[in-house]
Amino acid sequence: MSTIEEAAVSHLITDAGVAAITTKHHPLVMPQNAVLPLTVYQVISGPPDFIDHVNPRIQIACWAVSYSVAVALGNAVRAAMHMQHATVSGLHFQSMVVNEMDGNPDLDAGHFCRIVDVKFFYQKPLT
Repeated sequence: MSTIEEAAVSHLITDAGVAAITTKHHPLVMPQNAVLPLTVYQVISGPPDFIDHVNPRIQIACWAVSYSVAVALGNAVRAAMHMQHATVSGLHFQSMVVNEMDGNPDLDAGHFCRIVDVKFFYQKPLT
């Protein structure tokens, strides 16, 4: 069974709108000398170990060499994740976008960022 991060990325990879802009999705940090556009994702809040029904929040930063492409990628991520019900590798989740904002641009590198916060709802597998 997938982790929620793996399920979220798999869902993004298979979404035609996101895939039309990028197929590159990285955990935590942008790789050095990365070719944009791409997304960087991180878990902002996770579930406690003692709760079965959980709702972690994952932040997806959409990076591009122009603001308009960063926004377009953010819009595609929002469309892929907002009010969705999906099953990926045995993990069924529901998701909704709870916030969207501009990230801090890296003006020296000419990189722009749009951030999409997604809340997930799922039942942890029994161990």
